[in-house]
Amino acid sequence: MDLSTVLGIALAWLFVGTAIYLGADGKAAALIDPTSFLVVMGGCTAATMAAFPFSDLKRLPKVLMKTVFWKSVDAQEVIDQAIELNTISRKGGVKDVEDACKRPEMYPFLSECVVFAANETESSTVEAQLNRRLDSITIRHEAGKSMVESMAKSAPAFGMIGTLIGLVFMMISMNPQDPNSFSSVGAGMAVALLTTLYGAMFANMICNPLADKLGRRSSEEQFCNAIAMQAAIMILEGVRPSEFSDRLLAWTPGQDQVSKAA
Repeated sequence: MDLSTVLGIALAWLFVGTAIYLGADGKAAALIDPTSFLVVMGGCTAATMAAFPFSDLKRLPKVLMKTVFWKSVDAQEVIDQAIELNTISRKGGVKDVEDACKRPEMYPFLSECVVFAANETESSTVEAQLNRRLDSITIRHEAGKSMVESMAKSAPAFGMIGTLIGLVFMMISMNPQDPNSFSSVGAGMAVALLTTLYGAMFANMICNPLADKLGRRSSEEQFCNAIAMQAAIMILEGVRPSEFSDRLLAWTPGQDQVSKAA
């Protein structure tokens, strides 16, 4: 579980909420307006649904869960597993490699790549197939991130739409012949501005941080997947153990220097 996601968003709401409470002089309840909330959240949801197919939308809850429930992937761990699989491949056969790949601690994409490569003979075929697999993963990640980014963009826009609607109604209610009608301008303006506030808060305190976290998750996974693909191709080509390790460690220069110094 990634506590930084939960803690960061919770602290943002806590600080803003505390500032509102301290500065509202007992009128914090005035910031609660169901109509404004409906305009922002309803419009944001509808716009996102219009922009993406249902095949992507049904994945949105799972995508959002990845920002919190995610086991970070260590590139060095993937490299160590690849070196172990290369040793098994040189000493044993395809069956031994497949059995090792079934171990639960193995990085899933590394296991997938190595098992596929173990049953092929041409490295060019393996590389082309694995590149297509990487492309499909990248497209899936981009679709998930794009949905959250779309919500972050549309929320402030619908906040402004709600504010304009409120201003229009406020202007309509003003009657030059009735001096009392002008006394409600301040209250009406305050309510109209709430939709802008809701849109800005939803975009910048929830959607944008989650989109950034998804982008980071995707980069981490793509980096480890590229290492896994390179390792599978080298196992198929029968690269010497020393060269195998050096090529993989080149992906992590700091680790490479430490290993050579040792």
